Amino acid sequence: MTIAEELERLSAAQDDHHEENNKTEKCELNGWNSSKSVAPGVPRARLVAKDGRTLYKNVEVPERYRVTLKNWFHLVIECNWRSVTVLFAGGFLFSWSFFGFCYYLITMHHGYKKEGNVTCIENVDSLITAFLFSVEAQHTIGFGFRYMTDQCSGAVFTLTLQCICGVFLQTMLAGIVVAKVLRPKKRRQASHSAIK
Repeated sequence: MTIAEELERLSAAQDDHHEENNKTEKCELNGWNSSKSVAPGVPRARLVAKDGRTLYKNVEVPERYRVTLKNWFHLVIECNWRSVTVLFAGGFLFSWSFFGFCYYLITMHHGYKKEGNVTCIENVDSLITAFLFSVEAQHTIGFGFRYMTDQCSGAVFTLTLQCICGVFLQTMLAGIVVAKVLRPKKRRQASHSAIK
C-alpha cells in the first residue's frame, strides 16, 4: 500500500468519526439521548449579544420575501421615526396628487369653461387647483371657491372613491404611528448586572 492510499484511508476514517461526533453533538444539543446539553469544556454559542442584538441570521429560508410582505405592519413599526414620518407624509401626498390628477383629467375631458360644455368642477382649471380640490375633498375641509356640480357622474364616482380610500389611508397611517408610540422602547436591551 502506498503512502497516498494510506493517507486517504486514514482521512476517510477520520471524516467518518468526525461526522459521527457531529451527529452525536447535534442530538445532545437538541436534548436527545443525553441529560447534558453541551459537552464539558465546550463554550456554548450565544444567540443574543450582551447588548441585546440577535446574533443569528436566517439563511436559505424559503420564500423569505413573502414572509416579509405578510408581516409588513411590524416591519414598518420597527423602522426609525424618520422613515415612518416620510411614509406618513408620502402616503397623503400621493393620495392627494393621484386624485387631484384624476379631477384635472375629468375637468379637461369635459372642457373647462368652453361654451356649451358641461362643468364638472367649478374653478378647477389647473393641476394646482385640482390638487387643492383633492385636499379639500379628502379631509372634508369644506368646499368654498372650488366645488363639484351634479353634471358629471365620473367626478362624483371619483369623489366617492377618494373619500373611501382617504378614510382607509388615514386609519392605516394613524394606526402605524399609534402602534409605534405604544410599543416598548427598550425591549431587547439586556441588563449589564445579569450578564457576566
